[in-house]
Amino acid sequence: MSSRLSPQSSRRRKWRGKRWELELVELLRSHGWQARRAALSGQGRLDCDVLALKPDVLVAFECKSSQKGMAPIKRGQVEKLRETLDFYGLFHRNAQLLAVLGIKFPHRGKVNHIFIRLTAQDLEENKLSINRKLSNLKKELDSGEISQEHYRERAKSVNQEDFLKVYPSAKSNWQP
Repeated sequence: MSSRLSPQSSRRRKWRGKRWELELVELLRSHGWQARRAALSGQGRLDCDVLALKPDVLVAFECKSSQKGMAPIKRGQVEKLRETLDFYGLFHRNAQLLAVLGIKFPHRGKVNHIFIRLTAQDLEENKLSINRKLSNLKKELDSGEISQEHYRERAKSVNQEDFLKVYPSAKSNWQP
């Protein structure tokens, strides 16, 4: 069984992503931001899905729209956000530069938008800890279900994954 998407599924996924990017642009504009969708994002070296600007803040967004219970983000996409901010920061020297993951989930009959601001350390190290497995491991450790040693072993394997995984239960730490 192949894991490749059919052309129709691929087009549907791309359209769903584009529609979320356009919705985010409108949401940002309604909150006083100048915002643009980056046409053909993913086609070049500098990459983000949406750029938003206020006089003192520049935000680069990586957008994901998921129909499943999880949205995977490739670590390389996070690196490209950093490169994009470095580039645009040359033109907006006094602006605060922010990288934000904008994720849209259908959740219990309504749409759930999650905005996760990535810290400079997240971007520099390209390591992220927004992961339900780690959260669940920490709960098991805190409740005494697993030992500290077992926690460390399992956490190492989770951190070596190639994808950041964001779940609908994640909490936003940034708002437009």
